[in-house]
Amino acid sequence: MQCMNMHTNLFIGDALEVLPTLEAGIYDLVLAIDILEHFDKEQGNLFLKECQRVCNGTVLVSTPKDFIEQEVTANPFENHRSHWTEQDLRMCGFDSFLPNSLSLIAIANCKQ
Repeated sequence: MQCMNMHTNLFIGDALEVLPTLEAGIYDLVLAIDILEHFDKEQGNLFLKECQRVCNGTVLVSTPKDFIEQEVTANPFENHRSHWTEQDLRMCGFDSFLPNSLSLIAIANCKQ
């Protein structure tokens, strides 16, 4: 059995700075699991647009269904800044949702 390295590029930094530097449509799948709530709504909308721009397949986003207060003094990037609803995600181009009691799991098809 041959093992393939699925992670040929690793980008470290602020997603809103890294994503715009990537070529459009280069990924088949973009996963954003428990990330969206760490942006305010304006930044979150930009983040979702960039995820869709770099994808030529599927974007899957997961975010808590309920707002969970979280302030981390040692790392402000861990703070929760927004709450997203199914309607919010539909307005951003997500049209499929997977059932889950705790998280909103949304899927967008981004075939270029």
